[in-house]
Amino acid sequence: MVATISSFYTTNSVMVAAGICLGISLFAIQTKIDFTLCSGLLFALCLVLIFFGFSCIIVYATIGYSYILDCVYGGLAALVFSLFLIYDTQMIVGRKKT
Repeated sequence: MVATISSFYTTNSVMVAAGICLGISLFAIQTKIDFTLCSGLLFALCLVLIFFGFSCIIVYATIGYSYILDCVYGGLAALVFSLFLIYDTQMIVGRKKT
């Protein structure tokens, strides 16, 4: 599935995304910060992302397209899913950091 989705994008963008994912995963493995305790925070951030998405829909319907609002929404989504990648990587590795 990843290969099929990647075929719709340029090689550079796929390699940048792979590099970012690798970097975040390496950070999650080597850091002393335990992100596995942040499940409540991740849930709250998902709710914020959903409600912000609904707000964007309302703004798009009333005012029209806003490039800045689109960038803020994309940045917030990237932050939330980066935290999910760190959380899931630490859950897979399973080591408690002290």
